[in-house]
Amino acid sequence: MEHAATWLPSWLHQLDFSAHLFKRRREFPEAPSETAKRHIRVSPFADEPVGWIIENIGPDMLVFASDYPHAEGTGNPIAKFERNMTNCDDTTMDKFYHGNMLDLMGLA
Repeated sequence: MEHAATWLPSWLHQLDFSAHLFKRRREFPEAPSETAKRHIRVSPFADEPVGWIIENIGPDMLVFASDYPHAEGTGNPIAKFERNMTNCDDTTMDKFYHGNMLDLMGLA
């Protein structure tokens, strides 16, 4: 879970690009990035541009983790994340804080 998340937009793009290169050898039922979005969740660090990441990959892959007892998890970790969640509406915030993890666990 502790991988940061700024790499996600380019990784998703690279998945689809690579699949396109092998299109003649194998047809995929959907874009690999769509499969990844459905099955993978990543926790960003609080100081990353979380709003920008969501704008580029959509609201379904990122999940909140305070990383307690590390420094970013002490004090007010939610405030630290929300400073970097520009342009995120209430639905997106709800998904980030608990909806995406519930969905991944099959509890949504």
